[in-house]
Amino acid sequence: MRLWSTLLLAAAPLAAVAQARREAQVYLHPAPTLAAHKAAPTLTSSQAETVIGHHLGVDLSGSPTPHDKGVWAHLLHFWEGQQRPRVVIVEGVDAQVILPTALKSGPAFYLDDASVSCLDPYIAAAREALERVSKLPIVKNLLDTLDLATTRAGRALSAELSALVTLADSLWTSAESTWDAVAVRLGRAEHGSELWNTAITGLKAGLESMTQPNSPPVVLVIMPAAGRHGH
Repeated sequence: MRLWSTLLLAAAPLAAVAQARREAQVYLHPAPTLAAHKAAPTLTSSQAETVIGHHLGVDLSGSPTPHDKGVWAHLLHFWEGQQRPRVVIVEGVDAQVILPTALKSGPAFYLDDASVSCLDPYIAAAREALERVSKLPIVKNLLDTLDLATTRAGRALSAELSALVTLADSLWTSAESTWDAVAVRLGRAEHGSELWNTAITGLKAGLESMTQPNSPPVVLVIMPAAGRHGH
């Protein structure tokens, strides 16, 4: 069944969950084996760039090794296969509301305000991908049928969700990189509204599909509502 069909269904009301930490939370799939029994650290920008880049299969041979290797080296995971990795950035929701089953054990690491700049390339890539994906016939048809796309906020959020669920169904890839990125800003929707609930339903379905045992590697970043890139 195509995942974008979930966007046509209204979700049941969802209760808010208090967010204990305000840092951005980064989840890795598949999860690093050695991270299972370690507390999630808060990484510097260079440390996070190395961990994320490694997870995405980026060639880091020419990059300097960040300091304090004991803090982050256990987060490196050697995955096999030729599938394209994915980066998903979600803003404005508590992690426990949307986490897929495979990532319930907790984040791999955190990013504070000083280190969150390492996400800039992925946010930029997600923005560029959205412009291309929104022109795909399958996405244009979906946007034409969604009731939630009747306001400016609804149209913007619908386009982002469409990019995510069509990526989950492997209907597009980026020509500029060896990985793909999408961003969904839930802060566009009023919490508890029909737009919010429908968005949560589509987002959860997309993330669940992306984190199956045989799915490509995923870097999921969940940023608080008042995050640096939430405007």
